[in-house]
Amino acid sequence: MSTTQPRFAFLDSEGVLHLNDEEHAKQHGKHVQTSLTDDESGYPVIEGQGVVYHSVQVLVPSQRQELIPIAIKDKK
Repeated sequence: MSTTQPRFAFLDSEGVLHLNDEEHAKQHGKHVQTSLTDDESGYPVIEGQGVVYHSVQVLVPSQRQELIPIAIKDKK
């Protein structure tokens, strides 16, 4: 039996995606259950790396601990 709690995704007031437990996510309004996992900061882990997803861009940490933007496909 897994002890991993379900994760819920929500956007903060700046449009940054966070994952947390349902109780915390409810405090931020709209939220949805997700199969994504998160790192220790509450950011989603995609392909083994924690990323900062913003509604406009995705940022990934560099080896110098800076956040580097990567392009995301525009959904037009």
